[in-house]
Amino acid sequence: MKSPTLLEISSIYFPHRFYRITFSPSLSNLKLDASKKTFFQKIHSQIQENPEKYLSALEAFYKDHLDIPEVANLLAFAYLRLKKSKQAEELIKITYDLHPSYLCAKINYADQCLRYKKIQEIPAIFHHKRDLLELYPDRFCFHYSEFRGFMVCMGFYHLACKNRDYADKHRSVAEEVDPLHPGVIALKNALKKRFWNFFYRR
Repeated sequence: MKSPTLLEISSIYFPHRFYRITFSPSLSNLKLDASKKTFFQKIHSQIQENPEKYLSALEAFYKDHLDIPEVANLLAFAYLRLKKSKQAEELIKITYDLHPSYLCAKINYADQCLRYKKIQEIPAIFHHKRDLLELYPDRFCFHYSEFRGFMVCMGFYHLACKNRDYADKHRSVAEEVDPLHPGVIALKNALKKRFWNFFYRR
């Protein structure tokens, strides 16, 4: 189990600055009342354990909370776990359109653009910012899952742009926080190949 304590990692682009990474879930920004927040915490754990059993409950909760991007993000995750690719892809685009400032929505949509070979759209998704510290100047801490997701996505983006050096820098910091995640392993394996077509599957 990961420690809830903060991990500091030097920025790729600004070595004098640091990403502060937490492994403890935070619901402080979740715009739900106390009882619904408790329900979300519960179904979040249930979806991790058995997405098929709890999918209908999550779908019903999502329909009542279209304005909460974290709920949409969890539902997209459940669809992917259950190999419901069409539903996941549609929800990823909808969530980005509705919540373009939400980091997970940006990451998921950028990942989708990579898979659809639309890499030219990715810089605009992140407002042409290279670094999380530029993209969110008022944030001091990132959850390890969103940090890893951003770094893996940008690693594949740089690899698609034939910039293996920066792709590997992103791989390195992603691996530091979540070395066994399939996305980190996929990026690591892609970097080992002499030639790599940027199209990839989850």
